Amino acid sequence: MFSFSLFPRKVAFFDMFSEAAQNMVLGSRLLKEMMEGYDDIERKAREIKRIESIGDAITHKIFRDLNQTFITPIDREDIYALASCIDDVLDFIEAAADALVVFKIEKPTQEAITLVNIIYNSCEELGRGIAQLGKVKDLNATFVTVNSL
Repeated sequence: MFSFSLFPRKVAFFDMFSEAAQNMVLGSRLLKEMMEGYDDIERKAREIKRIESIGDAITHKIFRDLNQTFITPIDREDIYALASCIDDVLDFIEAAADALVVFKIEKPTQEAITLVNIIYNSCEELGRGIAQLGKVKDLNATFVTVNSL
């Protein structure tokens, strides 16, 4: 039987964003570790794939809850866009790890390692910023740091 309530149910979108962002940070950390200690890359790529799958599940939950929620804390389009972007970052991290395995890259270049460090630092800062969403704190410092990367 269906239940109806005049009061909207509270959906913790900001908590789910934070969970997705921390998962994104973990994926970027694993890619960084993969590039810096370049051994057993098949196992490390599988671990990144596992993290990406967790990210997909979080994103699907956000979309499912968004479709079932009438009143949202921010615009629906913004919720969808943020969840999609976080998921895209993890997809690209997984694609990079897979490319290293598929193309049998023997050793990453220093430039590639530098780029992965920038990706990791960007994900770290974005994770901190996303954790502050929905709070009355000033995110300006996080914006400045991310822009400088």
